[in-house]
Amino acid sequence: MGGQYFDKPMVIKEGANKGKEHPVSPTFDSKDPFRNANVRKALNLAVDREQIRKTYFGDAGIPSAVQGVPPYRGDHKGDWKSYAYNPQEAKRLLTEAGYPNGFEFNFYVGPWTGLSEAPDIAEVLVGYWKAIGLNPKLVPEETSVTIPKARARELGKSMTIWQGSINTYQQHMLFLVSKVTGAPGYIWEYEELDNMYIELTKATDPKERLRITQQMGDYVYNNYLSLPMFFVVPQIAFDPAVLKDYSVNYRNFGPVNHHEFSEPIYK
Repeated sequence: MGGQYFDKPMVIKEGANKGKEHPVSPTFDSKDPFRNANVRKALNLAVDREQIRKTYFGDAGIPSAVQGVPPYRGDHKGDWKSYAYNPQEAKRLLTEAGYPNGFEFNFYVGPWTGLSEAPDIAEVLVGYWKAIGLNPKLVPEETSVTIPKARARELGKSMTIWQGSINTYQQHMLFLVSKVTGAPGYIWEYEELDNMYIELTKATDPKERLRITQQMGDYVYNNYLSLPMFFVVPQIAFDPAVLKDYSVNYRNFGPVNHHEFSEPIYK
């Protein structure tokens, strides 16, 4: 969800640019609906994730509650549950947020490697959001165009589909926290989250790292910073007459990338 930017210049706290100013986003708008937690919650409650999961992924789709933390991993908290489908509550939240008649926003969608279903799922999401009174505009766009916009912090009042890999939470958050942390991030700009991330980068004790990771997860979850959907188990099939072996790196997009490790059969 775009538009979650700082409302004032900030001082970079870590990294090569420490002490320099982090300017306000060029698309910052104090009235951006996505700055409102009730709006973000409404967008989440409007979506029937279970129906989408059954239709597109079946058992290969694992419900997600906190982006970047799969439920089978040790840093996942038991009280993190996938947001429940409740369109009536979503409508109430929009009214409470000051948008009884909804609002218009762009939804940038392009193909992702290993997620060919993305454009179809985007159309389903648009239907759910229209059902609660919103007016999303589906904008087909290559990710090579959308990502530079995100890096320039030019995605105010908009949404896009984001696919990530299963990695440590620190690595996952690298591009999600702000540049104030010294990281190359460009999605969420919240001082509290940045401070936790900086603390995590300096922690070495496993128990302390777990505490901070879950504290960050709580912040993301309780403030509805994103619209988490699923962890999709990658699947691969290859012709043994052509490919002898491929070592799958499931922590970095699995079998859809890194085919430099494929071992071909030369004839």
